[in-house]
Amino acid sequence: MLQVSAIAEVASARRMLGDAVKQLPFVTALALTSVVKKAQAEEQRALPSVFDRPTPFTLRGVAVQPVTKAAPSASVFVRPTQAAYLALQETGGTRLPAKRALVMPAGTPRNVYGNLPRNALSRLKGRKDTFVGQVNGVGGIWQRPPKPKGRQGAKVAPKLLIAFEDRAKYQARFGFQTRAVRVIKVGLAPAFRGAMERALKTAR
Repeated sequence: MLQVSAIAEVASARRMLGDAVKQLPFVTALALTSVVKKAQAEEQRALPSVFDRPTPFTLRGVAVQPVTKAAPSASVFVRPTQAAYLALQETGGTRLPAKRALVMPAGTPRNVYGNLPRNALSRLKGRKDTFVGQVNGVGGIWQRPPKPKGRQGAKVAPKLLIAFEDRAKYQARFGFQTRAVRVIKVGLAPAFRGAMERALKTAR
């Protein structure tokens, strides 16, 4: 996890607050929480340009931890469930199956987000025109071709609906940390200025 220090901004705020220095914790909390929320918004805006049709669940995965009395720091992060499948998109690497194989859509319809519909695997397995097995060394769920008409009918190969893979390789493309750090670094000074203006108005 990358961290961005706000020591310089806090020191500057302390000097500028003068007699209102007791407002420093309020200024720090307001500024840090504000800037990580900007980073959150930027990450959410970037998701559709990085991934093809991200689901609402994925979009909700970017969260913030605001400043609290117990922890004078703020953070922007990806929730654990979403991070489990986005991690390799951030770092790159090879994904291995948790069980026997990775289930990869091939010739079967996908939902509006480009994913397999819920329970698609069990439905395909239950169809009379499909079988689970290997064809030319490729394992998966296959659709049997229709029986040729007449003795001279051309033989048609089965259609691959779901492929079973033993691994999947990912290139780093998310850019979450780089994007968040950039937004926070650019936004820290303006966030502290805005927080100090608010604090000084309150102090009056």
